[in-house]
Amino acid sequence: MLLKKKSDAFAAFKHFKAYAENQLNLKIKATRDDKGGEYMPREWDQFCNSEGIHRQHTIRAEPHQNGVAERANWTLVEGITTMLNEAHLPATFWWDAVAAFVHVHNRSPTSAVQGKTPFELWHKSKPDVSHFRVFGCTSYVHVKKDLRRQLESHTQKCVFLGYPAHFKGWTFWNPITCKEVISDSAQFDERVFPGNSRTPVDLQVPSPPETSDPIEQVGVESNSDDDDTVPLPPLPDSPATPPMPPPQNSPTPVTPAHPSTKRERSPSDLPPESAKKPKVQSSAPEWRPRSRPLTSFRDALINPLMDYPGWTFWNPITCKEVISDSAQFDERVFPGNSRTPVDLQVPSPPETSDPIEQVGVESNSDDDDTVPLPPLPDSPATPPMPPPENSPPPVTPVTPAHPSTKRERSPSDLPPKSPKKPKVQSSAPEWRPRPRPLTSFRDALINPLMDYL
Repeated sequence: MLLKKKSDAFAAFKHFKAYAENQLNLKIKATRDDKGGEYMPREWDQFCNSEGIHRQHTIRAEPHQNGVAERANWTLVEGITTMLNEAHLPATFWWDAVAAFVHVHNRSPTSAVQGKTPFELWHKSKPDVSHFRVFGCTSYVHVKKDLRRQLESHTQKCVFLGYPAHFKGWTFWNPITCKEVISDSAQFDERVFPGNSRTPVDLQVPSPPETSDPIEQVGVESNSDDDDTVPLPPLPDSPATPPMPPPQNSPTPVTPAHPSTKRERSPSDLPPESAKKPKVQSSAPEWRPRSRPLTSFRDALINPLMDYPGWTFWNPITCKEVISDSAQFDERVFPGNSRTPVDLQVPSPPETSDPIEQVGVESNSDDDDTVPLPPLPDSPATPPMPPPENSPPPVTPVTPAHPSTKRERSPSDLPPKSPKKPKVQSSAPEWRPRPRPLTSFRDALINPLMDYL
């Protein structure tokens, strides 16, 4: 019974007297107190005299004369202090901690009684401790069907507070609604103590050990009866797809020195005509992207289209899904649902003594996605322009002593006229900036206009 003020002590004593005498069929014969103000009202003396109860008082500043009660109070304070600190709960939950501590302490063995518990001495039966839980732990309380809507969660996350006196169940605290909940159906996580915080607590659970071949875990039956996982059947072995033969006598396209430079093709540039060869019908099946193996039940449940030859994409511009079997992936960038393009810093290729050698060089690696460019034609060196013959020496202009002084120029100051020389027509082609080499497939895919200046 919770006392909100000390003046309620007399009413609590009469309540306890009636309950104890009814349960044990015994009478209270004497009481002992420290002569505090709550024990000395006139009606208390009148009640004890009418019931035949003898009253005893301790001497001032001598608490050891009532050592049993003082020691019980000390044990109680130390217990609830530890419980509140471990549960990360404020001191306002002290009454719930007191009720939970007393409930467990009365059902635990003590040194005062050998071989029995206080509950067993009072009720003449052994207590049931199967309902004990750790104070302040995380609890997931079941929500009744009439208290929730369709598609709502069937549980609510609460904090365990103790054991109600008049109910067969547990008491919980909901930090979201700030209300106490009494229920007999809940799941407890006694490793986490969220306290009175509304922020969810993430528990770090160790991941299972990795195996050399994760595909071997598919379809393996579990020997445990409590395992709820659904085993998946093993995937059939797909036959190896032979590579497609390259086309025979395929002409090599001729690329100009620069994409913006138009050049008419002469008959000598055309490849020689050859007799048409009949098309070779390959016996190999049409190439399709292989489906990813099902390594868990989640893959089969969330990705129902994974057995189809293609992939599913999300277009953040049109806000639609796209299914296609032809795409190029950049697994280093994760743009999310943003419409802003992400620029990936690609390291530049190492510089060489002659950068022209990087253009058109074919890669020996099969995974290289770079597009090779043909070599540039060698242009003849442009001869330097000869100086004009009979050119007069340079004339130094005469500057006046002061900028504001104007001086008229005489005909003798003008340089003599020299005959005009015809312009020399150079046979070298017009200079154009060379295109930057494509160092990766990203340059050709993301920057399609990089070769145009």
